Amino acid sequence: PLPPSFTQLPIGTIIIVALRSDFFLKEADIYRETVWNTVRNYPNLIFKIITKRVERIKECLPKDWGDGWENVIIAATVENQKRVSERLPIFLNLPLKHRWLACTPLLEEIDLTPYLSTNKIEHVEVNGEKSYKQEQIRPLKISWVKNLRQQCVSNDVRLSFLFVGSHCILDDDSIISDNCMCYHSEVADSLNISYYKPISFKLKDKEIVY
Repeated sequence: PLPPSFTQLPIGTIIIVALRSDFFLKEADIYRETVWNTVRNYPNLIFKIITKRVERIKECLPKDWGDGWENVIIAATVENQKRVSERLPIFLNLPLKHRWLACTPLLEEIDLTPYLSTNKIEHVEVNGEKSYKQEQIRPLKISWVKNLRQQCVSNDVRLSFLFVGSHCILDDDSIISDNCMCYHSEVADSLNISYYKPISFKLKDKEIVY
C-alpha cells in the first residue's frame, strides 16, 4: 500500500530514500520494485537516492525508466579521489534526469573538474564527518571545500556545504565542530562557501525550482 502521509505533502517535497542504508544493496532487491511503485505513483514528490553502488544502478532501474524520471535524484558518493575515478565514469553514462554528487564525508582534496565540465552534474553536496567517539573522527580541511567550490563556480555547478562535522580545520589551523543533527547547519552556512544555482524539476502538475 502507498504511504497515506505522502498525499498530504506539498508538491516538490524531497524525500530521501534509505538514508541510513543504500537503496542499491543486493539485499534490498526484493523490496526495490515496491519502492519504485511508490515513486511512480507520486510524480509530484521528489525522491533522492544517495549511493556508493553506482555499478548496480543500471540493472536496478525499473523497466519504464527510459532516460530517467523527473522526480528522482540519484547522488553518487565520492569521498576521495580514488572513489571519484572509480565511480564517476560509470555514473556519468547512466540515464538520469538529476545527477548529483555527495562528498559525504569529504576525506581529502579531490578534483572533479573533468566530470563537472561535462554539464551532466547538477549539484555537489559536501560535509565533514560526524562522530561522538573522538578517536574515530576523520578531519575535514576547509581548504578542500573551498577548492571544490572554485571547481563548481568555474563550471557553473551548484555546491552546498551542508555541515562542518566534528573536526573541521580552518585556514588558520583552528578547529571548529558541529554535531547538529540537522541536514544543513548554520555553522556551515556562516562560512559562506556554498554556491547557489537554481535547479528545476518539471513535475507532473508544477515546475519546482530550488
